[in-house]
Amino acid sequence: MLKNNLAKNVLTYAIGGAIGPAIPFFLLPVMTKYLSPSDYGILSILTAFQSISLYIISFNQHSAYTRFFYDNEGQNTKLLMMNNTFVITIIFIIFILITSTSRNFHNIFIQVDKVWIYLMVFIAYAGSLELLLKTHMQIANKPKTYVFINVGSALIIALITLYLVVSKSFLWQGKVYSMLIYFTLFLIVFLAYLISNDNFSLNFNLDIFKETTRFGAGLLIGSIAGWGLNMSDRFLISGLLNVEDVGKYTVAHQFGYVVFIIVASIGKAWSPYFWKNFLKKGDEGKDFIIKNSRYIFLLVILITFLIINLSPFLMEIMVDKQYHESKSYVKWIALGYGIQGIQVIFIQYITFHKKTHFLSFITLLTLIIKLITSYSLINIFGVIGAAWSTFICFLFPTLGIIIYSAILEKEHVFKLFNLNINRML
Repeated sequence: MLKNNLAKNVLTYAIGGAIGPAIPFFLLPVMTKYLSPSDYGILSILTAFQSISLYIISFNQHSAYTRFFYDNEGQNTKLLMMNNTFVITIIFIIFILITSTSRNFHNIFIQVDKVWIYLMVFIAYAGSLELLLKTHMQIANKPKTYVFINVGSALIIALITLYLVVSKSFLWQGKVYSMLIYFTLFLIVFLAYLISNDNFSLNFNLDIFKETTRFGAGLLIGSIAGWGLNMSDRFLISGLLNVEDVGKYTVAHQFGYVVFIIVASIGKAWSPYFWKNFLKKGDEGKDFIIKNSRYIFLLVILITFLIINLSPFLMEIMVDKQYHESKSYVKWIALGYGIQGIQVIFIQYITFHKKTHFLSFITLLTLIIKLITSYSLINIFGVIGAAWSTFICFLFPTLGIIIYSAILEKEHVFKLFNLNINRML
């Protein structure tokens, strides 16, 4: 079994990490009642744009923070946090200038007034800083604080959304306004915390800036490609079919995405323990990693199985009947995310060796396959084709990551699968 501390943190992150995203999930009965599939489709596309904006603006500074924190044994926390914040702010300024000077930029995604695009970019900026702060709490082994931020943000946004949608009839605009209100408040609190807290400093270090920027750049293409794997089908459905189908598909995706939410939470808890034990000399650390990696593997399978089998029943009671045809999409989406979830075991080896370019390459290649299969399958089979494409395409990065991690760390990976490396080579 997992050691007590690890098990406790896994449970804390899993529950806390799941509660935050689960709050909007449990809003589905209300949102599907008050929002038509077309309204839900518009909201989905705007949210997808906000998501890719966050990837670009964050510039993977949360990942850089994790990597260089352990390189320096936590000694440069002040400089790391400040420099990461500085990078994010620079990218935000550049990105907002691009969106404001490009006359038809907002029409790339959906026919909405450009003010909504500006609002989503601002939300993405504040969200990037929130992600950085949560990463710090994770690394500092403060799961309760991490959970507080995660749950608190989701709860505030949900309450404001309910008020604006139900009481004020704001429809999809209500969700955008609720995010704007929360992230404006968060930005004020974050800046005050950054300036006043003893753990941080306003000092700037050019060497750290260069290192974290270079590291983040190595992951950027992969991050954008990862976004494409999760979100591109919404735009293809909108273009090939209609925005109403986008709304129906998005509801199904929320159910399948539950697998990712839970597995990602487990990964957040696992990461600090992996690094701590992987750097140990001797067999103790290695044995710890292998043993608990097997438990995580089995847990991912169990979670995926439960979501696939429970989702049809839950959709009947949670979602308005105009969305019920989405039930058939869920199992393929959930299975895809279950396969992707296995990556949390192996991706640490690649990160340790700083081979971030491989992650970018394989994800970009998979995105190309995703776009081709999605376009073809949606054209032929309709919305279900997007779900099939999600399942198919998550196979490729997972297999690639397992194989490459085995190349980098043969002994670890071979032993994980109970394989004798001497016989295999």
